[in-house]
Amino acid sequence: MTNISDDHVKVHFRMDIDEDGWPPASVESLWAVDLGDGTVRLDNTPWFVRRVASGDIIRVQPDDDGVLWAGETVQPSQNCTM
Repeated sequence: MTNISDDHVKVHFRMDIDEDGWPPASVESLWAVDLGDGTVRLDNTPWFVRRVASGDIIRVQPDDDGVLWAGETVQPSQNCTM
């Protein structure tokens, strides 16, 4: 499955794995709503990515294959992920 609706996209976050092997992956992908201006609104609760929450507006950059990679948080939501 690539998109859950026409305006939803997958955004990939790179993560550093610590000396204990945590988190168990170096990339986590989250569903987001494409806002059409190089930003997305996260529409998914992260399992492992830190410092982001559902509803945050994130700047994204596509790579050569069209994969969207997360950049800076443009506007944090009022949500918190524990």
